[in-house]
Amino acid sequence: MIWGELMRARIATLSAEIAGETGNASLFRARAEAYWSYGEFQNASSDLATAIRLDPAGLSGPDAPRGWEQWIQRAALLAYTNDTLAYKVHCGLMLDRFGGHQHRWIRQCVAQTSLLMPEPPVELSRILQVVENAIASEPDVGLPWFQITKALAEYRSAHYQQAIDWATSGRNTPDEVHRKIQADLIIALARYKLGLNDQAKLALSEAAEWIEKDLLHPGIDLNEQVQEWLICHILLREANELILQQKPATPRSQAP
Repeated sequence: MIWGELMRARIATLSAEIAGETGNASLFRARAEAYWSYGEFQNASSDLATAIRLDPAGLSGPDAPRGWEQWIQRAALLAYTNDTLAYKVHCGLMLDRFGGHQHRWIRQCVAQTSLLMPEPPVELSRILQVVENAIASEPDVGLPWFQITKALAEYRSAHYQQAIDWATSGRNTPDEVHRKIQADLIIALARYKLGLNDQAKLALSEAAEWIEKDLLHPGIDLNEQVQEWLICHILLREANELILQQKPATPRSQAP
């Protein structure tokens, strides 16, 4: 309750400042952070859209050195809120701007957040190329996160055993509960596609327990982990809908 009151007060303060500075992208980014901490994801997405329109490179304000994050955060917010059309347009623009970025971590994040919905927002081959380029450079730096992104890319490509192998490699390293959750959810999805329903349910159950036990809930400060929190919940929703509702259209053979 205390945190909620603080966030509502911060939102009110930022809204008053924005009323006097409607062209200040940094204020919109700051209010987006307050909105998502409070669990108001639609409002957060709207504010990030305005911030990106005003300052697409993220060059203004104290958060300027990490301005690229506004693009990745909004991609995750759009996927979480199931805004398919806006997600498609946004990811296309994001890949245009950052798909060839000099820093491979940024390329990896761009690729990962472009793979969050079952239907790719652009041609899948375009996203896969970004994934491969990110993995190929400096292969030992931050490898587990790249392995998880590669696992998701393999899953979207219908290479289910490869997805399991990459996710298992990324999962079996210490620390980072978000990474373990994402790996387990990709494993659950891929196992189900291979017809391993009981094993899929087991991996899904373990991931759901991690989420309930170890992740923060909306209304508690998500500022430091909102992107990974959103990705975990997006993949959880997809796995629940596919595995627990026993949806059809599950190809049993590996794509070439």
